Amino acid sequence: MQPMRSILSNRHFIVIVTLLLIAWGIMSFRTIPRSEDPQIEFTGSSIFAVLPGAGPEDIQKLVVDPIEEELNKLSDVNHLTSSATENVALINIEFTVNTDPDDKYRDVLSAIDNIRGRLPQGLARFNITKYSSSDVSILQYALVDDGDEFPVIIHSGCAAAPRMEEIERVSVPSVTGDMVPLRQIASIGLEQGPSIINHYLLERVTNVLADVESGCNTAEITASVKRQLEQVPVPASVKWKIAGKEESRDESFAGITKALAVALIGIFALLVLQFGNFSQPFIVFTAIPFAISGSIVALLITGYSFSFTAFIGFTSLMGIVVNNSIILIDCANQLRRGGMGLFETAIAACTQRFTPIVLTTVTTLLGLFPLILTGSSLWAPLAWVITGGLAVSMLLTLFVVPALYMLYTRKS
Repeated sequence: MQPMRSILSNRHFIVIVTLLLIAWGIMSFRTIPRSEDPQIEFTGSSIFAVLPGAGPEDIQKLVVDPIEEELNKLSDVNHLTSSATENVALINIEFTVNTDPDDKYRDVLSAIDNIRGRLPQGLARFNITKYSSSDVSILQYALVDDGDEFPVIIHSGCAAAPRMEEIERVSVPSVTGDMVPLRQIASIGLEQGPSIINHYLLERVTNVLADVESGCNTAEITASVKRQLEQVPVPASVKWKIAGKEESRDESFAGITKALAVALIGIFALLVLQFGNFSQPFIVFTAIPFAISGSIVALLITGYSFSFTAFIGFTSLMGIVVNNSIILIDCANQLRRGGMGLFETAIAACTQRFTPIVLTTVTTLLGLFPLILTGSSLWAPLAWVITGGLAVSMLLTLFVVPALYMLYTRKS
């Protein structure tokens, strides 16, 4: 109590320091950089190679495969995609978030140097480009023909499709200028082959893209697509995967779920140290199921889905709703140490802490109203999750926590 006495005896100094801090906060708010979205550091490299006269299968075998195998050995690889078309190979490698772009670019260069001898000698162009969030805000790629290489296209003067016999009679000029029949220098035949070969993490893939109309629920449509795909017979060697928004949502939820678990464990450990037992932290945590129920009810009533921002609100809610239970139990413990009986303690704790709990909850809900009134599909779910969970948790905590306190606290 001595530090508190010293502070209160110099109350004029404390007021001056407080005013200076307020002024500093206002000036900092006016000068702090603004940005619409948070800065997310991503790192990657793009490899572009040109092998004149090679088809997609040759590009895949001679260029893409050895590069992919070597790049896949690098650490922190998040995505590795490639495409092989006529004469051209494009390999993109993306590393995990917040890795150093310069270090990863050097790793890519080192990996390419290791396989230089395995690549074809006739590569007309081989470019390695580094990209990261600090370089550009929008990634743009353009393939420009500088006049060195041109595709050879044979046109027929007939309106109908040419026959094999006509192609065999075609003559081409040799290095000496003499005309040489094409059948003497080439094998002519019909073969089926893909015009482009795409790879994802070393596996050949075919992408099927679809957009969702405005106003439709992406999660519901994705679930419907999954049910239909499960009924489509495919060979045992073929597998399908839902990507796009569904994949990014699962990755985001997985990261927040781990952080939420760590936070709950930390809160529980802190409460054990505070109360000196395990029963009362469990009583405090009973507020969390109430909050979950209130959040789900709020989303169902308002018609919002459980989006990424709603999950962020849900995560924040876990640390907010336990406060009311902590206040009740701490007050009850103080009354017990004063010699009050168990039943009287529960009643007195609720009576004494009823007004502070209600007022703090109401002020928090009022602070969320601006987000609710915007009606934004991005921020409104976050506000509704916290509002519903906090309101229901407050009402039930005032009745359930005292009852559990009486059940799991020793009478002596």
